[in-house]
Amino acid sequence: WPSCKPGGQAMIDYGIGRWGLGFIFRFKGSVLPRAFAIAAANAVLSAGLYILYTSVTEKQAEVFRLAGISDGSNAIHIWSSFNFVLGFLIIFRTQQAYSKFWEGGSLLQQIRGEWYNAASSLVAFCNHDPSASEAVEEFQHLLVRLMSMLYCASLQSVADMKDESFEIIDIRNLDEDSMKYLEGKEDKCEIIMQWLQRMICDNMRSGVLTQAPPVMSRIFHELSRGIVKVSEARKIAEFLFPFPYAQMIAVLLLLQWAAAPIIVLSISDSPAMAAGLSFMGVFTYWAINFIAMELEMPFGDDENDLPLANMQRVFNCSLLTLLEQECQLPPKFAFSAEDRQCKTHPWTTKLSGRSALRNGPSERAINGVRTMRRAASRTLESSRKHLVTTLRRSSSISSWISSTSDNALAVLSPIVDGSNPAPFYYVPHNGEALRIGRQPGYKGAVAPPGVRGLHEHRQEHLGAAARRCEGHAQGCLIRS
Repeated sequence: WPSCKPGGQAMIDYGIGRWGLGFIFRFKGSVLPRAFAIAAANAVLSAGLYILYTSVTEKQAEVFRLAGISDGSNAIHIWSSFNFVLGFLIIFRTQQAYSKFWEGGSLLQQIRGEWYNAASSLVAFCNHDPSASEAVEEFQHLLVRLMSMLYCASLQSVADMKDESFEIIDIRNLDEDSMKYLEGKEDKCEIIMQWLQRMICDNMRSGVLTQAPPVMSRIFHELSRGIVKVSEARKIAEFLFPFPYAQMIAVLLLLQWAAAPIIVLSISDSPAMAAGLSFMGVFTYWAINFIAMELEMPFGDDENDLPLANMQRVFNCSLLTLLEQECQLPPKFAFSAEDRQCKTHPWTTKLSGRSALRNGPSERAINGVRTMRRAASRTLESSRKHLVTTLRRSSSISSWISSTSDNALAVLSPIVDGSNPAPFYYVPHNGEALRIGRQPGYKGAVAPPGVRGLHEHRQEHLGAAARRCEGHAQGCLIRS
C-alpha cells in the first residue's frame, strides 16, 4: 500500500525559534527577495538624485525649487494622502487573499471528512453473514476505489498546477467502457457521484448493506454535502480578484516607486538617509502586495500553496485502512472490577501489552499527586488550628488540653498510612503519641482520656461555643 508520509509538493514547515526570528533568513517561499530587489533599485536612485541635487549650481537649484522638490511643505501632505490610499487598497486585498486561502484549505478538509465518514459508515453497515463475505468484499473494494477517484477529481477541478495527475487506488479491473466514458467528460465529480449513489442503492437491494433506509439516508447526506463544498472550492479557483482593483494597485505602486526618490529629497540630510527612507516605503508596500498575490490562489504549484498531492495520498491511506480486518472489528474487552475505577494514563505510541498505568504511575501522575498533597496540607493546617480552638473550648476535655503544651499541639499533623490513605492526627500526651482516627478502634486509634470519639459523642463533650464550630470540626476529623 502507498506511503502516507508527505512527499512532493508540500507547504513550508518552519519554526519561529525562541525569539521569533529563527526563520527570517529562509528565502524559500519568501516574498522578501522580490521586494528587496525593487526597493534596492529605488534606494540607489534616491541616493543618486540627492547627490545630483546637492551638486547643482544656484541657477539649476532654482529650477528644482520652482518644481517644489526642495520645499517639503508643498509635497509632504499630498504624499501622505497618496500612501494612505495605497496602503488601504493593499491591506484590503491581502485580507481577501488570506480569507480565500483559509477557506480553500477548510473546504478541502471538510470534503475529505464528509466523504471519509460516508465510506466508513458504508463499511460498517455491511452484512456480517459469512455467506455474503465475497459480495461484501467486492463492494468494499469498489467503494474505496470510487471514493479515491471522487476526491482526486474534486482536487483536479480546483487545481492550477502543471502536474495534476494525483495518485488514486488501482482501477485496472474496473469496467473499461465506463473508464472511457468518464475520460471524455469535463466534470468527472458528477459522474463518479452518480455511480456511488447507484452502487449503494443496488447493494441495499441485494442485501450487502443491511441497515434500514432511514439510517442509510445519512450516507447520501454526507455525499451531497461534500459535492456542495466542491462547488464552493471552485468559486475560489474560478473567481479571481477583480481585475480593475488589481490593476489600480499595480499602477499606484509604480507611481510610488517613481515619486519616492523625489519626495525624500525634501526631508533628507544625506544620501544615506534618502536611500533608507525610499527603501523602507517601497519595500513595505511591495512586500505586502506580493503576499496577497501568493495567497490569492491556494491551489497552485507555489511553495505557499496547499499540498493537494499529499492530501490525496493521505486520503487513499485512510480508505485502504478501512479494508483491514482489524479496523472493521472493534477490540475485545476483558472487563474486570479494576476497570470500574476508569483510571487514566498517558497515551504513548506503543499501545500493545499492559498499559503504563499498571506498570507504575507516570512522572506526570506523580507530580500531580504531589501538588494535590501540598494543597491538602495547607487546607489541613488551617483545619488543625480550628480544631485546636474547638478542643480548648470543650469543657469536658479542658483538663486534658491544659496538660498539653502549645508545642505539643503544634505538631498535630496529617500523615498517610501506606496501606490506607486515611489521615491520622498525632498528639503527644504524657510522652505518648496518641492517635485519633475516624472512630474508636479504627486502625488501632487511641482516644484521649474521657473522649471515646469526637464524632459519636460530640453533643456530650462539646460546649455551646464548640457546637457553633461543630460542622467544621467534624469535617476535619471525618472528611480529611
